[in-house]
Amino acid sequence: AIVTFNSTAKIAQPLTGARGVLELALKAVVNGSGTRIDLGLKESTRELLSSRHKKSNVPVIVLLTDGRPTPGTEAAVLQSAKGARSLGFTVYTIGLGTDFDAALLRTVAGTSARTFAASDGAALRSIYTAIAGKALCR
Repeated sequence: AIVTFNSTAKIAQPLTGARGVLELALKAVVNGSGTRIDLGLKESTRELLSSRHKKSNVPVIVLLTDGRPTPGTEAAVLQSAKGARSLGFTVYTIGLGTDFDAALLRTVAGTSARTFAASDGAALRSIYTAIAGKALCR
């Protein structure tokens, strides 16, 4: 699935095993203002709780952000992350570029072992490959 977030959050593509469909959804993502990480996490959690999630697949959220959370939402971010992890979901976080809160992303993931920083697209590809090797779907 692909969930986008800025001042709001929405499912850009529901859970699917079709890579081409995911790639099309990624190409259609439009930038907006705001960084409501909390809403992105909530929407991701809802999607993983839906009937589209195969119970044989490990529920994983990969949070990618190029910014800091919208001011005043930090506590909501931590609450949303804690909620996802309490359901047994594994949360990975990736900060893209230089303007992200690394300490917050470590807390969201629950450990520095699931927290990454990517300076560019090439680094991002390497990180996604590493995460994919740990979060196998059946």
